[in-house]
Amino acid sequence: MKFIISIVILIFNLQYFAKADEIREFTIEGVGIGDSLIDHMSIEDYNIFQKAQYEYVHTFATIKIKVDNLNLYEQVRGYYKIKDKNKIIHAVEGTTRISNISECIKLMNEVTNEIDKEYLHLKSEKNVFNHWVDKSNKSKVHQIDYEFNSGDAIAVQCVDWSKEMEEENGWIDNFRVTLFDKDTLNFLRSLN
Repeated sequence: MKFIISIVILIFNLQYFAKADEIREFTIEGVGIGDSLIDHMSIEDYNIFQKAQYEYVHTFATIKIKVDNLNLYEQVRGYYKIKDKNKIIHAVEGTTRISNISECIKLMNEVTNEIDKEYLHLKSEKNVFNHWVDKSNKSKVHQIDYEFNSGDAIAVQCVDWSKEMEEENGWIDNFRVTLFDKDTLNFLRSLN
């Protein structure tokens, strides 16, 4: 667990969080908002991963991005508008599986404490809410948002899937750091 904490804290130091004022100055595993998915994967990989992408109300989709030699996360996903021919990334997410939600929340608090120290000017908000995809309302998201004046945001999350969702879909509780542009963030908020 200390290894994961060190890795996540390292991301903030490597990406100059203390100096960044725009969400586009951040990257996760080298992937940033405004990039094209095709900058990070071949058309062949896109076509393979597109089959497993998750679509949000036929507007946005989230797709695994093939990143060689991941350093900080187990997986990177990009959010893009389904009808966008250029496949521009509007949000990027790094995810690591966590088997114990209390350890995840501890990790989330340690990471957000580091952000708080470096980014005194960012507004933050802490929430716990039902994950919109679980109609039983048993899956919970523990989240701390950091919002820029532009409306873009960084979200640090722990997702605690219900036993039913885990069994039904094979999903695993996870720790996430996501960079959102304003449009994607507002769209996803409208789903809850």
